[in-house]
Amino acid sequence: MNEPARFYEISEPVYGAIMVMRNYSQSTNKFIGSGHISFVYGLTTSGNIAALGGNQGGIDFGNGTIKISEYPTTNKSAKFDNKYKKFYHFYLPEGYADKVADLNVINIDDENAKVFGIGLKSGENEGGGL
Repeated sequence: MNEPARFYEISEPVYGAIMVMRNYSQSTNKFIGSGHISFVYGLTTSGNIAALGGNQGGIDFGNGTIKISEYPTTNKSAKFDNKYKKFYHFYLPEGYADKVADLNVINIDDENAKVFGIGLKSGENEGGGL
């Protein structure tokens, strides 16, 4: 199946954009392998991206759940299996019309409790920087 791309890269986050985090090798300073995606939900009080993703929280959440986590765009964000996650790009699907550029500033733990009923705090290896 050879179809043209249905997504395009954007330079600044907007609500609903796909945020791609890629595995990153600190020793070679290069992206390697796969990574993780989340959907831009807002900004955190510290200025990082608040993004909605799956498989978040590890054992504390039954080996993962859907929740909002914090991700920096300027440095590595988490370490799993001796690989770091680092921001790569933002994308939107073609035809996405509701490009809300002014992202709401939220407290992640409060928002997770209010929207998803999750009362546990986010862990350090969940995207909040190292």
